[in-house]
Amino acid sequence: DNMKVSEQRIIKSYEELPLMSKVAQKYGIAPKTVKNILDKNGIERLSKAEASAYKNKLYRELYRTYSFDKNYFKKLNKNNAYIIGFLLADGSVVGNRLKLHLQRQDRDLLVWFKEDCQYTGNIYDNKAKCNNKYHPTSALTISCYEWLEDLENYSIYPNKTLTGFLPDIPSNSFGHFLRGFFDGDGTITGQKHQTLKFIDGSPRLLSELSDRLHNEYGLTERRIYHRKNSQTHTLEYGKHSDVTKLYNLMYQDVSFYLKRKKDKFINM
Repeated sequence: DNMKVSEQRIIKSYEELPLMSKVAQKYGIAPKTVKNILDKNGIERLSKAEASAYKNKLYRELYRTYSFDKNYFKKLNKNNAYIIGFLLADGSVVGNRLKLHLQRQDRDLLVWFKEDCQYTGNIYDNKAKCNNKYHPTSALTISCYEWLEDLENYSIYPNKTLTGFLPDIPSNSFGHFLRGFFDGDGTITGQKHQTLKFIDGSPRLLSELSDRLHNEYGLTERRIYHRKNSQTHTLEYGKHSDVTKLYNLMYQDVSFYLKRKKDKFINM
């Protein structure tokens, strides 16, 4: 079984960094072994020329410095409140890097964020494997210690998935924060009767969100459900009046939002 686990690990490492020499180095094995594992599992490999171009790009990146607004998260406003909500739902912190990795159709969000925080680096378009299919993705990765210190106050830190809490967001920014969280982790389904769900790994975060929505905005009290066979939990609203309140709270005086999510609301 160990053999299988390590093969899966090697494949995952290659998909994250498609250089056989680097993967071989990481696991202390020969590049040929990596090649055999990839071929055996039908994983597409970069050609020699592609790998060489990729390596050059990587080194250029490594030694190039980008600029951006280091104080972006110091003072809360409607733009960074949205991004904090989205990062809490869908961002990750790895080492000193903040990473947003989205499906390609949501690339606009990265373009908007890049402009808003004045980041001069690039957005990377790639493909990620999911259920044996390759899907187009876009990613933005920014290294910044100042940001990470500020974001810790908002429950954004490494491995936050299962332990996150609801950050203390003032009422005037809460709708923007919630819209970001919804764009990252929310869904709305149904035609005549619509159900809005927030789905997250942290039951604490969702139950604190449920309390705040009940106490401050008059939504129905809801229990948090653990989703079968998964590490996630759900906070669900099915009453029309609750869905309407959430819509009004999230889409008032908006800066940015994912259009595909907003368009799913009917008769608001």
